[in-house]
Amino acid sequence: MKYKRVHALTHADLGDSLAAQARADEAVAAWTQALVLMEGMTSDRTRKAITSIRSTLAVYQRRRVPGVADLARRAREALA
Repeated sequence: MKYKRVHALTHADLGDSLAAQARADEAVAAWTQALVLMEGMTSDRTRKAITSIRSTLAVYQRRRVPGVADLARRAREALA
């Protein structure tokens, strides 16, 4: 895919926007797609995006939003 990092960051931003609108399930789906696209990628911008996602995921985990535990694990592994 051409411009894979751009697509990944777009999905991350979309997830942030959906989260701000209290659309948790859709945000989780967008962030999941972002992490899939970021696999094997190392850039400062993708690391910052993942770090940003993780802070919101912590809130979602306390609320028990479906799919968040797996996404949080993947985000943690992506930063390792």
